[in-house]
Amino acid sequence: MHGTTGEAPLEAKPSFLAERELVRIVHSDCCVEVEANWYSAPQVLIRQRVSVLVRDQQVLILYGGRIVAEHRRQRPGSRSRQVIDGHWAGLVPQQQQREAVRSLRDAGASCDQDCEQRTVRSSELARPLGVYAELIGEVAA
Repeated sequence: MHGTTGEAPLEAKPSFLAERELVRIVHSDCCVEVEANWYSAPQVLIRQRVSVLVRDQQVLILYGGRIVAEHRRQRPGSRSRQVIDGHWAGLVPQQQQREAVRSLRDAGASCDQDCEQRTVRSSELARPLGVYAELIGEVAA
């Protein structure tokens, strides 16, 4: 019971801060930025506008009213990257994906408990710019 009003609290109704809806554009790395963290979306949505629901423990990415990706929410400002298997399919050669994953695993094994999780370095996923130009239909001069 509330001391002043004498009313019972509304336990069944979540706080109005429990969920936020944002609008983001999927970047060329298949990710959207939320609270200085990056969450992946399917590569077919690159350059598309998506809705992002930020909840207490999860981040949902929606396109056309349907959930296309679900991620565990990271601490705001931690600059982490959450990528679902398959979202980079066709963008990064499989061998480079394996090398990037292996380098993350190796770095984690050599890191003590206070070390933050390392993100994928861009040099581990780099391809010549001509490959990207070809993907978007530009002709090299």
